[in-house]
Amino acid sequence: MKVREESDKRAGALPPGALGLRRRAALLAKIHIAAKDLGIPAADYRALLMGEFGVPSAADLSLEQMERLVEYFARRGWRPRGRGDRGASLAARRRSRRVFALQSRAREMFSRLEDSDERRLRGLCEKICGSPDLASCRDPEKLRRILAVLGRLGRRESGSGRFLH
Repeated sequence: MKVREESDKRAGALPPGALGLRRRAALLAKIHIAAKDLGIPAADYRALLMGEFGVPSAADLSLEQMERLVEYFARRGWRPRGRGDRGASLAARRRSRRVFALQSRAREMFSRLEDSDERRLRGLCEKICGSPDLASCRDPEKLRRILAVLGRLGRRESGSGRFLH
């Protein structure tokens, strides 16, 4: 049995269970991503695998060899991206654009008021949003309330029934 265990180690046998399979798949993915991120040409990548490990494909590497290869890429400057590095989701980007548009509209409406003192806007933001300025108010509903108040102020100051755009 000892002979079989030693041959399994040399052949790159997996640790028992699904955890070993997941670890192997994760390392293989890291290797391919690192090679792509570093811009290593396919021929150079295959030469590296053959020269250092004696295998034509990264799938043929043992776990230890995969770890060594990932460490090699890290020494060459590759840094794995975390899960949070994927960027904002589509919904988060839409919400951010909506908030920015509401903030811009509020700034525009405020600048058209006769008394457009910044302290007045800060006080309004403090009262409605609980934040010291418009930029730190990120709640669309509260920003809409600010727009409603600015609209009423504009109508009152202009003397007309509608705030001019």
